[in-house]
Amino acid sequence: MKKMKKLLVVTLGAMLICLGANVVYERGSSEDPRPIGQIQTIHLS
Repeated sequence: MKKMKKLLVVTLGAMLICLGANVVYERGSSEDPRPIGQIQTIHLS
């Protein structure tokens, strides 16, 4: 049970980091959207 809880916390943390990074990149220069795609790819894999 402890291992599952830790995994859930890590997953939620990774999702929050990805969401935050996406927001930062979208608010930044929109001329190069590649970093957003790279973050999503890392998150999905």
